Amino acid sequence: MQTFEEWLNDVKFKPSTSDGHPPDLAFMIAPSCPSLLQRKLELKNIQYIESKKVIEPEIVEPTPPSTAVNINTADKASLIIAFQGTGVKGTTIDKLITRRQSKRYINLDELASERNFSAAVKAKLQAKVNKAEICF
Repeated sequence: MQTFEEWLNDVKFKPSTSDGHPPDLAFMIAPSCPSLLQRKLELKNIQYIESKKVIEPEIVEPTPPSTAVNINTADKASLIIAFQGTGVKGTTIDKLITRRQSKRYINLDELASERNFSAAVKAKLQAKVNKAEICF
């Protein structure tokens, strides 16, 4: 096992220089450090930084598959259910289905602009997008 001094020599640590170049900057981060080692660090111009806690990586649970109704792929019955309470009527849904055969909607702004939705309708649709009830 290497000693602290051997390790410093191996990395060619220079706590000070006589040639006008700035000294090496070094620090050690650890939850604890014996006082003797702390003193050795200080003599070599190495800053000891106490780390109070080791942070474990966060475990991210996989997200369940989306149940959002995709505006570009859903059938008419699904769209009628998805648009309930928004003010979007069946005739508008028919136009949406016809249009998407040649071009898909990218986002709510595009859909609202093309279908001339009022601000109130767009706000209700945005709430459904935010709740992952509808998507594009």
